[in-house]
Amino acid sequence: MTVFLRYTERVRSVAVVVLAADGWNHIRNAIPRVLKTLPEYANLYLIYNSIRLPPPDLTNLLGKAVASEIKYIPTGGNPGFARAYNKVLKQIRTDAYVIMNHDVYVTDNWLNELVDFLNEHPYLATVQPKIKSWNNPHYFEYAGACGGWIDILGIPFCRGRVFNVVEKDIGQYDKPCFIHWSSGACMLIRSKAFHSVGGFAEEFFMHMEEVDLGWRLIRKGWLHACYPQSVVYHAGGASLNYGSPRKLYLNILNNHRMLRRNTKGLFWLSAEIIRLTTDLVGSAIVTGSIKHAVAALKAYSDYLRELFKGKCKYVNNYPERVAPGKYPGTILIPYFIENKKTFKEIVPDEFILYLDS
Repeated sequence: MTVFLRYTERVRSVAVVVLAADGWNHIRNAIPRVLKTLPEYANLYLIYNSIRLPPPDLTNLLGKAVASEIKYIPTGGNPGFARAYNKVLKQIRTDAYVIMNHDVYVTDNWLNELVDFLNEHPYLATVQPKIKSWNNPHYFEYAGACGGWIDILGIPFCRGRVFNVVEKDIGQYDKPCFIHWSSGACMLIRSKAFHSVGGFAEEFFMHMEEVDLGWRLIRKGWLHACYPQSVVYHAGGASLNYGSPRKLYLNILNNHRMLRRNTKGLFWLSAEIIRLTTDLVGSAIVTGSIKHAVAALKAYSDYLRELFKGKCKYVNNYPERVAPGKYPGTILIPYFIENKKTFKEIVPDEFILYLDS
């Protein structure tokens, strides 16, 4: 029988920690919206994480009244998403963190909804809102949509987004349910849960770190959920464009790092052999781009180099747990062979564990 943790202390304080990298227009427009919606128990922290441009003067950028309400932490460089968050979150004493990108535009009661839901479900480490596209508001946003899932080969996908197919939001995923990982674009996470597994894996730099974190938290005994009654809008692609070969490189490299960190033995080896072919062929077919195929090949080359040097190892020493949000097969077959392109077509409803709202 799988046993999960129950952490019964209520969340009474929240640090909303926003990571920014050069996107001054989004900082100027999104940050005041976040600040305006914060309840009394929450504080806003802005991490500025860039080497390309000097940190902005928040008073000039946002005005004195807004700037004075923000705790501003320049990192003095660009250590990456994972390392920047790990460094800053160690310094903040609070019951829970909101990890959020600087190009997320919030709605009025988004945080209260998440906190209340987390308090009602003590076995949850994280909860994410429904994440919709700021640029196309009737659709989900690629990075998280309505909650993250994973298949048996370690391929992440979402309720509302499978590979590059992003669905229109017509309320089809409005029931709260368990998921396998919460989006790094916007999630609420208990601080003790975050630190209990050592935070993000810093070698990831950026991309896939929240999927790896979610997997490790499940192995530790926690669960994750999406609460779609809380809604935010994400512009997306502010750090790297979604069509960027560099983004594909990081996604493939970090996805295989994650697979190695969380699986072992014959299962891991079999998954890697299957993924080698599908990643290289799929990246060229789906994008139709030689540059993307080269990026995929480089990701594999760098990953294999890490394996041979012993830098990428199985690190998850907690027992495997049967947890919600894991598809008991691979989505490659329904997506590419059966031409099923949406989450609802691929994942039967009986595979989903819903929660009371």
